[in-house]
Amino acid sequence: MFVVGIGVYFGIHMLETKTRQLHSDLLVSYALQVSSQATIWRSKESHYIGGGGSYEDLNIDGMEVLALDEDWPPGFVRITYASKDSLVITAISKHYQDVGVRVHVSGVHIVQTNISFNGDIAFPE
Repeated sequence: MFVVGIGVYFGIHMLETKTRQLHSDLLVSYALQVSSQATIWRSKESHYIGGGGSYEDLNIDGMEVLALDEDWPPGFVRITYASKDSLVITAISKHYQDVGVRVHVSGVHIVQTNISFNGDIAFPE
């Protein structure tokens, strides 16, 4: 009976670990989609339909400007920093608040992607 209990415990632990990894993978995927949309938006010359060569207009309500949802299964995704040439997208899991992702864009290139399973990544206050 003891061996069965240990097997069940490890099975549940492995399932939770895989689920947390799946959440981070999905968050990275959506953050990359957001960065792609933002890069396309930035490349449009007119400020009426795009960024005119800058990410700055995405600093406030950036997801709304791009017509993308912040609330996306399995978490929340926001543009947490935007300047002329750089962009930061942050995503936090709904079910595991300590699972977070941050994608850094410089120009048209993704220069860094961070994934945390210990709560190091959070939305700015």
